Amino acid sequence: MDATKEMMKKEAISRMLRLGLHPNAVQEFKKEGKLNRSEGPGLLYWLTDEEQQIVKRFEKDHNKVVYHLIKTPTSIGMLYNILYVGAEIEEWTLDNDDLMAGQQLVYVKNMDADDCSEFGSIGIKRTVAGGLVRTW
Repeated sequence: MDATKEMMKKEAISRMLRLGLHPNAVQEFKKEGKLNRSEGPGLLYWLTDEEQQIVKRFEKDHNKVVYHLIKTPTSIGMLYNILYVGAEIEEWTLDNDDLMAGQQLVYVKNMDADDCSEFGSIGIKRTVAGGLVRTW
């Protein structure tokens, strides 16, 4: 059985809490559907209009609910690591096991070379600033 958008949103909130994201980021997502992104040493920012459009298109094209972005500059381009919940409930246990192990399957959007965008696993770590950083 596939999850409804409401079920996916509840799962996303659960993951945000498990990751230790700043309470304001969790509340904004819960009450308004507002997303934050982590940048640099895990500082939190609201999404720009362009970033919101990226999220909307991704959610529509892949039937996912996005709950956080990690913006990472790299030698191969500016990357947006998109953390999401998929509709496949049977995958949630594995996703949560990965979270507890400091990794997650995400969609990595390469802003400088879109053909290099792909689904893949990354390492993530909570920061004292209340956000996340990509570790690998």
